[in-house]
Amino acid sequence: MIVWLYGGGWYSGARGDYGFAGRAFAKQGFVVVIPDYRIVPEGHWPDFLEDSAAAVAWTERHIGDYGGDARRIALAGHSAGAYNAVMIALDPQWMAAAGSDASHIRGVAALAKPL
Repeated sequence: MIVWLYGGGWYSGARGDYGFAGRAFAKQGFVVVIPDYRIVPEGHWPDFLEDSAAAVAWTERHIGDYGGDARRIALAGHSAGAYNAVMIALDPQWMAAAGSDASHIRGVAALAKPL
């Protein structure tokens, strides 16, 4: 079960642009969720993190309806999305605010994360 958070420097990107990533993971047997999150100019920090955490919490609550296992959620992201994934996995405040618990996240793959 993978939640893929796309990059784009927090000012570009949309989940519809990343179907290729979802299909690639699905071919390997994963159930994949690719959520949108607010980007600049509509969103600013910490909106990105709040939206990403809300998407993970939604996934945890509903993924069973789509054949996924809520006990096996991993996050993956590229660039800005990698930052979002790492932050919501490591700082429990984001998942707590979304009504979930960061300890439910089983893994994170961060590609080209900004420091």
